[in-house]
Amino acid sequence: DNTTVASHVQVCVYKCPDRSYKRIKEDFKEICLPCHPQCAECEYKYASTCERCINVKQDGKCQQECDPGFYPSPDNICLRCHKDCATCSGPDNSSCTTCNNFELPTPEIRETRTCVSECPEHYAAQKSTHVGDKVMKVCAETCDDT
Repeated sequence: DNTTVASHVQVCVYKCPDRSYKRIKEDFKEICLPCHPQCAECEYKYASTCERCINVKQDGKCQQECDPGFYPSPDNICLRCHKDCATCSGPDNSSCTTCNNFELPTPEIRETRTCVSECPEHYAAQKSTHVGDKVMKVCAETCDDT
């Protein structure tokens, strides 16, 4: 059998394929190189040079998920949680997943919690709940008639 198989084929391209970028080598030939694994589109190989991210972008860098204390916006930019939230899924204090200080009880079971910096009038810090490794104090309604 006189068939030979090319082990490396170079193809001239005007634009590099998705998740790669064009670089000019020392011999002035253009090559396409892979982007950082978290980049959907890039100008260079580092996560901080991504034009678009596969998952989310935080502080100018693409990463798999937002850091604790941040949540992804609809356009996948990581935004800081409300000051009373330790972790969250949205911008306000009723979209917390864990609290920095106190949790206000809600009548219905929800995925998120309402967090406050201190218990409001007619509430007192009562018990603690454990969510993962975070211990949160819960504000409970008091029986004061005043």
